[in-house]
Amino acid sequence: MKFNASDSNKKNSDDNLVPLINVVFLMLIFFMVAGQIRATDAVPITPPDSLSEIKQDESPAIILVSTELGIYLNGDKLKQDELSDRLKQLYLKSEAQDDFLVQISADQDLPVARLQQVFKQVELAGLTRVYLVTKLKQAG
Repeated sequence: MKFNASDSNKKNSDDNLVPLINVVFLMLIFFMVAGQIRATDAVPITPPDSLSEIKQDESPAIILVSTELGIYLNGDKLKQDELSDRLKQLYLKSEAQDDFLVQISADQDLPVARLQQVFKQVELAGLTRVYLVTKLKQAG
């Protein structure tokens, strides 16, 4: 019985790939667990600074208020007078109405009067649990 030397070399080269495949597979698992996948915002927002470290849960109603690009509710562009009606619709469709939160992300350069108008629309929708998204600034 005669063995071919090329067959044994081919088998050894395949055996050398197994540790590489294992490492790539472990890296894939690590990045899947360690990474955070989140939908991007409809418009870029630079939130104002805050010293508060309180973190809020995800909200079924996410309002983005851009200085130049307008108002967005869950990624859809709206006119300001449409906001309260759409918030009411979201609230009525929500399964957890007791825990319904409204998240507002506003540009740090947004005039306060314009932000107050947004809060007024939320109030007209009958919603009272609202939080403003800020970025943490170190004291000092």
